[in-house]
Amino acid sequence: MRKQEPEFSKRPGKGLIHAALRWLLLIGVLILLIFAGMFLLHQTVRMPDASMYPTIEPGEVLLADGFFTRMFRPGRGDLVAFRSRYQSDLIYIRRIIGLPGETVQIANRRVYINGYELEEPEEYRDTVQGGTATRLITLGEDEYFVLCDNRENLSDSREASIGVIRKEELEERVLMRIWPLNRIGLF
Repeated sequence: MRKQEPEFSKRPGKGLIHAALRWLLLIGVLILLIFAGMFLLHQTVRMPDASMYPTIEPGEVLLADGFFTRMFRPGRGDLVAFRSRYQSDLIYIRRIIGLPGETVQIANRRVYINGYELEEPEEYRDTVQGGTATRLITLGEDEYFVLCDNRENLSDSREASIGVIRKEELEERVLMRIWPLNRIGLF
């Protein structure tokens, strides 16, 4: 006598629900792996002050990548992180304005690169003080000129204690904001 296999009750849509749940689980695991990889390969940095306001607000958490600065040449407008030459625990986050080999000068509240006014968004257009850049600065082959987005803050290349930043001093490129969640996004 042949044994009869047990029959399972077939409810309409049961297979669809299971398939959808499997896909949701797979997508969730992939998202988790992507975020875990981002945090293992990248560093998080908390913005300590209002020097990059309005782009970055104090206390926001950013994701930064060191691979980029070692393998590629950073470009104008990139947000970069570098350490203070005098306090190794102090990390600055600034925007690259001047590139290697260029001249930079700040006159009449405007930034000039190679004699031409730098086109910038209106919110950072008025550079209040020129600091050391009131005179023409010629950047070397591995030097960058960085500025705060909050141009009233002078803790950038306009200040003699910071000055121009050499490529080997650039630790990371800031890629995205990861906290607060309502402001998450790429730079």
